[in-house]
Amino acid sequence: MAYWAKPKIEKVYEALTAVADGRIKITGDGTAVCASSSGKKFYHLKFDSDSLAMTSNDNMAYYQKSLSYPMMALLIVTKKVDCPEELPKYFAGIKWKEINTRFKNNYKLSVDSVLEELKSKNVDVEDIKALVETLFEKIKSMQISILGNSEKPPQGY
Repeated sequence: MAYWAKPKIEKVYEALTAVADGRIKITGDGTAVCASSSGKKFYHLKFDSDSLAMTSNDNMAYYQKSLSYPMMALLIVTKKVDCPEELPKYFAGIKWKEINTRFKNNYKLSVDSVLEELKSKNVDVEDIKALVETLFEKIKSMQISILGNSEKPPQGY
């Protein structure tokens, strides 16, 4: 059985935005769709909630065989991983594609810039980082298998 590679912690922040913005939707028995932060692409996910198997047609999953932000968002909304209820709201409305492009896909710099913005609004970013780290460790500890083949990622921004 093949398993997804462990995700990058920076992608947890993107998953939280998808959850906060309501961009991840269960569309049927074992299917979901996740809109990109630009709203111009839609990623299709398939999952088996009993066996913790899933697939997605986003770039990270398709090309790098790594657990991606749409898949982590799905884990959160289906309650397969515990996420503090208040955590996603801090990341609502963030346009990750624009930020990642600005920082040439250096995801750490992208996250740092978002956290700096939160800090300027008097948000305790150290507390948030600790909550994200805990969520990340929970996700990393999960053995999530690859569910079949995924379709090619959508084109565009």
